[in-house]
Amino acid sequence: MNEFGKFVVVIMNEAEFRRRVHKAAEKADYDCVFGGVNYHTANDRGNLVTGNMLHLIREDEIDINKLASEKNVINHYDCFDKWDKHAYQREWRICINRNNHEVTPYRLEIGNISDIAFIVSVEMLYPALFKWLGGFTSESPLFYLPKYGGTVTRDLFKMNVYNMRPNKGYLLTTIM
Repeated sequence: MNEFGKFVVVIMNEAEFRRRVHKAAEKADYDCVFGGVNYHTANDRGNLVTGNMLHLIREDEIDINKLASEKNVINHYDCFDKWDKHAYQREWRICINRNNHEVTPYRLEIGNISDIAFIVSVEMLYPALFKWLGGFTSESPLFYLPKYGGTVTRDLFKMNVYNMRPNKGYLLTTIM
């Protein structure tokens, strides 16, 4: 875990955190979806890829319809898809569509969360979690939250982002 930094933010009340993110995105009139990342095996035309890969991306947009052919494999992943090489990260993401073409970083103001979260050093994470989780059981509400939530569904989010630039995308090439 040290490769992520020296500190961790632990969300103690995921349902309330989700509610605050939802409320802030709704107030800003943004689409948002949050949930766990889906990890997929890397494959080349159905064959499992092992070993190292190099990823290259073009800076200019391409027309997806012109690229589509029997020789090209186009996978339509979204912001919740990642190769299984990174599955150890067990990510939970918040994806926001500001309904424009900006790709600059954005800060969604959800207010003070000190009542539902705490910051702990990586070294103290496990002792802090054991202390905090001591009273949790499988009946805790945390286990019954939906996989994805937000102001729109994951499918609608994906469609809205796509409709901003229909049939346009960026070419990501993987060299194996």
